[in-house]
Amino acid sequence: MALKVITSVGTSLITNYIKYYDEFLNDLGFEDISEEFEDIEYKIVSETDEDDLKTERKKIKSELKKWILNTKCIQWESKNDKSVDEITEKDHINKEACAEITSLIKFCELKKQDIEVNLMASDSISSHIIAELLAETLDNHKINNYTINVKYNKKHDCIKGLNIHNEAKFKNEGISNIIKQYQPIWKNTYETTYFNITGGYKGVIPIITLMGQVFNFTIFYLFENTDRIIEMPKIPMKYDEDFFEDFYNEFKDIDENGCIHKKSVKHNFLENEGVKACLEEDDGLITFSEIGQILWEKFKSKFVVFYCPDDVFEDMKDERQKKVREIILDKADNRKLWGSNVKSEDSHKTVYIYTGEKNLARIYHFFDNNLLYIYKTFGNGQHSEHETYIKKQKFDEAFKNKIIKTSKQRKEEK
Repeated sequence: MALKVITSVGTSLITNYIKYYDEFLNDLGFEDISEEFEDIEYKIVSETDEDDLKTERKKIKSELKKWILNTKCIQWESKNDKSVDEITEKDHINKEACAEITSLIKFCELKKQDIEVNLMASDSISSHIIAELLAETLDNHKINNYTINVKYNKKHDCIKGLNIHNEAKFKNEGISNIIKQYQPIWKNTYETTYFNITGGYKGVIPIITLMGQVFNFTIFYLFENTDRIIEMPKIPMKYDEDFFEDFYNEFKDIDENGCIHKKSVKHNFLENEGVKACLEEDDGLITFSEIGQILWEKFKSKFVVFYCPDDVFEDMKDERQKKVREIILDKADNRKLWGSNVKSEDSHKTVYIYTGEKNLARIYHFFDNNLLYIYKTFGNGQHSEHETYIKKQKFDEAFKNKIIKTSKQRKEEK
């Protein structure tokens, strides 16, 4: 079984290139990219059009690709005798090109196993460019008899809010988005999942370290200027979660709105010691602290939260809808997991349809403000009822608003 390695991506690929350009790379005919890097350095992916800075991006990627594939660093551990040779060997990777490459190759050599790498880029264009390049060049690379497979998807792995230049966004969006994206990986495979913090922004390291303790996965890094991999032992954190249950609605309000006003909460809420450790106050506004955001996401991961009217909730208790309940508990907290099973039926555009093992399940649903609303379900042996329903009930804006108005929050333990 391949080890799973989530790897944070920083900018050392670019900064190393610029650092060694005058001394080595200029003589090899490479081009200077320092001005292009200045143009993109503080640009945010989610705020920049795909076609903006197209020329700069293309030049940076072209030169960095040559730095990875067509150069070899000689005596790199030496202070005075370093050199860079141009090389044309097939399947060659310059393992000194950046921290991410060096650490992943060394980790694969150490473990003597295949590794499956998920790259985690920040919300910066530079980090995104590097993640793309690492996926293009390092994927399927062989180390002795072992393989490094690399995955990167801009839509999912370029983490919105993971921005060291905006502390509020990092706290309110970045931390929770890291957890939402990668928790499905470490939740089921924590014994074989590692988080590589060698690359990436150093300000993220304490947060990832805390996540490792809370979610129980292993963290490693390449010790600076050596080839030694340091693994941080798993020390699962134990703490009392009762205050999250006691003040669930207050925490949910902070989660959904980013903050709440101090005057709007119960007096005993802010007197609880556990609550105080999870929150920060600024000018009368209450927000999550970094540790509070992580502990809250951990608490939420034990439950599935959705909204539906009372009659729909009662229907789900029917034995014929056993598969419906299983699907909701397994997938409702992750929108991506609905995937290709979501179909259209007449005016109903989002119907999760499961067929298999002689079971049938249909879940009529929609998302509003990122909240999941379920407005009708059918299970095994309910096909005729389903046919009658789609002919009789049309889905339109008025019906949608009625469902939102009559739905209640359901919090089901997984």
